[in-house]
Amino acid sequence: MTKLEIDTYFKENQILIKKSIASNKYKCVTTNDVCILSDVYLACINSSEKIRNIEAFVKMTISNIYRWNNSKFNRLNKVKDQYLDEDISHSNDEDDIDVNLRMQELQFLLEKYRLNNSKPSERVFFDLFVNQGVRSVRALQKRLGVSSHGSYTLIKEFKSKIKEYERKEQG
Repeated sequence: MTKLEIDTYFKENQILIKKSIASNKYKCVTTNDVCILSDVYLACINSSEKIRNIEAFVKMTISNIYRWNNSKFNRLNKVKDQYLDEDISHSNDEDDIDVNLRMQELQFLLEKYRLNNSKPSERVFFDLFVNQGVRSVRALQKRLGVSSHGSYTLIKEFKSKIKEYERKEQG
């Protein structure tokens, strides 16, 4: 399927997709309810060659994003849950909105970096670090077969590139 066909489907069927998202929210394993429309769209774009029936693929993706403990959505929401639960007695609606906006900005920035500015080798590391959650030196060392110093250097360089990209995008 082409990107144009996916875009057309999302434009024409946005209400149907949002209803499907709403009907699957009960499957969410975290307590945060964030719209996953953009996550579903990115999944369609990333798997465009494999899609034969887009409607079925979208419904399956919505269900899986909410249901899987290790989906990117649920991993990020677990982190947000921890921050929100700590300050729940002192927070107000503006703080929650600010936190949600900041998390969405960071997610958008990471996806934008991955799609536009990263080399293929950086995309592999991005997938390991962000999507699969391989973040420790030892785990990275086992996964990639590099030395501990090499793992540490890869992590440090990746974080500095992301911070540099964030500064460049914001200012």
